[in-house]
Amino acid sequence: MAGPAPSSPSTIPPQPTALRVLVTGFGPFSTVKVNPSWLAVKPLHNTTLHTLDPAARPIHITALEVPVTYTDVLFLTPRFHASPPVLPSPRDPAVAPYPPPADGFDFILHVGVAGPGPMRAEKRGRKVGYNTPDAEGRLCAPVPTEDGDAVGPNAAPPSGAGQVRSMLYDWARSFAAYLDPPVRGFGKGYEAFQDELFTEVDSDALIGYLKETGFTVCPCL
Repeated sequence: MAGPAPSSPSTIPPQPTALRVLVTGFGPFSTVKVNPSWLAVKPLHNTTLHTLDPAARPIHITALEVPVTYTDVLFLTPRFHASPPVLPSPRDPAVAPYPPPADGFDFILHVGVAGPGPMRAEKRGRKVGYNTPDAEGRLCAPVPTEDGDAVGPNAAPPSGAGQVRSMLYDWARSFAAYLDPPVRGFGKGYEAFQDELFTEVDSDALIGYLKETGFTVCPCL
């Protein structure tokens, strides 16, 4: 498997023949004031490495910090994968990216923070189950039920209640949400997707290669 050459990267504009790679890290949230995932990928920004095959094809890397909010993730991530990609302006002008490739990035790697232990290569993404407040203290929106209604405290009141929401009505809905919390996750626009999606990347081969190069890494379902 070809990988980046161990030589020092250089901050030069991407060559026309370069593979274009986007690597994202996350910003601060909760008690994580400086996110290690962004610290890990930031030094790679606007660097050029080369594959190990005889062609030594250049690999230009763009690093980007993504805010830890449900709104930003849902808004930004689809645009990363578009053709051409749409990247937000960075908080730090020192990490401004070169214009992305018109036909899209060749490879996108999302890096996050986890608990103690080795690096983990995630194999699966989930559509629901996002019940923790984000960096702004906001919850992910409830996913509509089969009858088209969203359940939980963020749902709109029934039409009979009109715009007048009494304290008793609010209390009743809060108590009902406590007893039967809503399913939160990616709802509108993601109806056609399964609740779980598995990566097409050969994770076992990737982990094997990383171990051969000295990294301690394990699979994560």
